[in-house]
Amino acid sequence: DVGGAFESATATVTVEDSVDPLVVTQNITIQLDENGNASTTASAVNNGSTDNCTEQANLILALDKTAFTCADLGENTVTLTVTDASGNQSAAVATVTVEDGVVPNVITKDIVVQLDASCNATIAAASVNDGTTDNCTDAGSLNLSLDKATFTCSDLGVNTVTLTAEDASGNTATATASVTVEDNIVPTVMTKDITVNLDITGNVLILASDINDASVDNCTSQNSLTLSIDINTFTVTDVGANTVTLTVEDESGNSNTATSTVTVVNKLSQ
Repeated sequence: DVGGAFESATATVTVEDSVDPLVVTQNITIQLDENGNASTTASAVNNGSTDNCTEQANLILALDKTAFTCADLGENTVTLTVTDASGNQSAAVATVTVEDGVVPNVITKDIVVQLDASCNATIAAASVNDGTTDNCTDAGSLNLSLDKATFTCSDLGVNTVTLTAEDASGNTATATASVTVEDNIVPTVMTKDITVNLDITGNVLILASDINDASVDNCTSQNSLTLSIDINTFTVTDVGANTVTLTVEDESGNSNTATSTVTVVNKLSQ
């Protein structure tokens, strides 16, 4: 007081922090694994969130969604919540873009195809596919294609083809398969009847080509067909009509037969 006398007493001053943290986020991109899964953390989308009192290292970060699957392909909105040491909270959103960079697992099988009567054969990509899979795209939804699907006589034998599989994300992978092209079509045998004369020795010899009448095959040219007959020599005992069988074989070993009448004449006895 004015006389210089004094007295003191204590009081409690409670200091509180009611200021929410400043949440700063960043957009990120994550990749699905071979099983179609991906994950992230709250710190991955945090971009330097701060608080007036709590150090950044001591802020509590929480993300409402951290696990992703193939169903989440594309952009996903997530919420980052930041809590300071006083329990003050604040939140902000970020975009998590989920991508699939895993290529399909292409599995092929070797096949055998037969040429048709026109010397053609066509296969589908599914013919050489043997259970190709992908981490995200259903096997039935994979886009399958072949580098060669049509075959002709020039492709007889083993051919290597490439199967390409593309998933819904545009990832592609390839594998090869063997396509063995076969020709099981027998030649069309055409014959003609002929008349031959015995020579002065009482014999006559004919060739298979003498009774062939333009036999054809789907793959082998006429000049390359193998012709044979069961009877090629006649004597005086064969004077008259004789049935001869012409066999035609193509380059693939397919054969077919037809008959012809060979009339033997002995003019010397007339």
